[in-house]
Parts: sequence; C-alpha cells; structure tokens
Amino acid sequence: MYKLISSFKEIDVKEKTLIILDIDDTIMGYKEFNHTYFMNKLDYYTQEHKNEEIAIKKAVKDWITMVENSTPFHMDYDGYKYLLDKINETQSHHIFITTRNLEHKQLTESHLYQIGVVSEHIYYSNGTNKGELLQQILHKYTNYDNIVFIDDLDKNLDDMKRSLGDKVELYQFIKKLMI
Repeated sequence: MYKLISSFKEIDVKEKTLIILDIDDTIMGYKEFNHTYFMNKLDYYTQEHKNEEIAIKKAVKDWITMVENSTPFHMDYDGYKYLLDKINETQSHHIFITTRNLEHKQLTESHLYQIGVVSEHIYYSNGTNKGELLQQILHKYTNYDNIVFIDDLDKNLDDMKRSLGDKVELYQFIKKLMI
C-alpha cells in the first residue's frame, strides 16, 4: 500500500509535486524517547483510568514534558537537503502536517530550527485525522499535479489514503538504526 523508505533520497519527486512531511519520528526525533513511549503511556493511563479521553490527555502531557526537556536530532539531514534540491528542480513544494496541538507551535518551530529546518507551512492537526486536515487546506495548493505524503505511522498513512485515495503517493519513513 505504501513504500518503505529510510531516506528522503528514495522519494520520487515528479514535476509539480506537493510533498507533505510528518514531523515527529519522520523529520526529527529524540534520543530519549519515540512514539513507543507515547503508546506505552497511553496504554498505562487507559488501564488506570478506564477513560480514553483522560488517558489521552495524560499521555500527551507526559509526551510534551519529554519533548520540552529533550534535544531533537534530524532523522535524515542529507536526505532532506537532497529532497529540497529535488523540490526546487521540479517546481514542487513541501509542507508539514503534525499531530501536535497548535499550542505547541513555538516549541515545534524551535526544535525544527535546532535541526536546520525552517518552514512557514506547518499545519497542526491537534490529534485529528491528517487526511481530513489536508482536504481542508488543499485549496491553497492548486498548482500541483501530484501529492506525496511521508509519515512513520501506519494510522496516518491509512487516514491519508482514505481521505485522498489514489490522488496521493504514500511513503512510510522507517528510522535508521543509530550506531
């Protein structure tokens, strides 16, 4: 259903492509934790409170605390620079869609800046379906013939596929082992 990649160099950038990148565990990560940390916290709080809404709020709070106290690293710096060159060569464009809440905008932009990424085009889904968010903003990007979405999580890739069908080419970013 989607192509597995461990470098942005593996993305086929066609003329006039809108490329949508996830942020956490795709463009940047943290040595101290990853998505598994969040899922473990969510499972713990779900069992403790038997209430999904409370569990999500507590898991997100713990995750944000970890983010605030961690130093980000770029998941694929060389591949990202290569991707930017390809984007420029093909009259393409890239944006970011993150599951993070808009209230974490300053923290997100600060961490992206620390890894050498600056963008005015970051969209915050606030934990909702990224595919539905893209449908809401797609009217801003009508000059593109192709859409590419890159994310590390099956759920987000599946949501995007349900929302856009064959209009989107999907890539799952798999973290390289840090040795």
